[in-house]
Amino acid sequence: MLKGVYFFNESRFAVGKEPFVTRVVRPVLPGTPATGVMDRLFAGPTASEYASGLRLLQSKATGFAGLSIGGGVARVRLTGGCSSGGSTASIANEIFPTLKPFTTVGFVKIYDPASHTETPSGRRDSIPFCLEP
Repeated sequence: MLKGVYFFNESRFAVGKEPFVTRVVRPVLPGTPATGVMDRLFAGPTASEYASGLRLLQSKATGFAGLSIGGGVARVRLTGGCSSGGSTASIANEIFPTLKPFTTVGFVKIYDPASHTETPSGRRDSIPFCLEP
């Protein structure tokens, strides 16, 4: 099964041309496609994709845990670290479009390694404070 994964496009960001992410296609296992796309995201771009300006904007995260989808909301916790470094672009810009194409996902809540996010309840997107610029 092929699914889209979104990577930060450094050259588009440098000139302020949105969107700042680019979709690439990756194979994922059909039984756990959401986990599969997150695994592929954290594996980063291929060498040729990297040469074309695509990057994994990790925001100090080294991985993810606790991915769950229920009630139209995907929840995922970053592991390792969490920092936007003062940038308006963060790993959230890659995670949101990577998970939202799933028909069971309307909203995405990203948690920091300590399991905090700005808006933990409700049907809306949320990022942790550490990903704010």
